[in-house]
Amino acid sequence: MHTNDDTNTCSDDNSCTQPDQCAGGFCIAGPPVNCDDLNPCTYDSCNPATGVCDHFNNTDPCDDANGCTVNDACSGGLCSGTPIVAPGAVASLTVTSGTVAWSSVSGSGILYDLVRGLVSQLPVNNGSAELCLIPGGTSALSYADGTPVPTGDGFWYVVRARNSCGASSYIDINSQPRSTGACP
Repeated sequence: MHTNDDTNTCSDDNSCTQPDQCAGGFCIAGPPVNCDDLNPCTYDSCNPATGVCDHFNNTDPCDDANGCTVNDACSGGLCSGTPIVAPGAVASLTVTSGTVAWSSVSGSGILYDLVRGLVSQLPVNNGSAELCLIPGGTSALSYADGTPVPTGDGFWYVVRARNSCGASSYIDINSQPRSTGACP
C-alpha cells in the first residue's frame, strides 16, 4: 500500500511553474514564473524547458508620455512617436469693424492667442490695459471684439499660434513680431 505524502516536491515537467508540490497523489503545478519586464514594447514568455524568460520586441501602439509626438509605436523594444513641432508664425492679421481675423497656421492641435491693448500705451508689452482676449486660446480664425473704442484712442491687436509643443511669436497688423506676456 502506498500513502500520499503531500510534503514532497515533484515536477510537472514545466520549468515555468515553480515550485511544484504533491497533493492528493498528484503533482500540482506551482505558480507561474513572472516574466513581465514591464516594457509594453515586448512580448514576454517563459520557456517551459528551461524556465528562462524570453522577451520579443513588438510593433504595438504605445504611449511614449511625450505630448510632442503622435502615432506612438513600439520599435526595437522602445516606444517613440513622430515629433510635433511648434507652429510657425501667423502670416497676417486684419481688423475690420471690430472683427479681428488672422490666417491659419498648419499643424496639429493649433490654438490662437489674441491680445488687445490701447494705442496710447504702445509699444506692445508696455501698458496696463493689455488683455488676453481668449484665455486658453481658440481654434477659430477670428474674434468679434465688442468693446467700444475709447474716445481719442484706439486698440492694437497681436496674435500668435501655439500647440502643446510651443508657440510662435506674436504678430501685429503689419506682420511684425511682437512680445507680450498678457496670455500665458
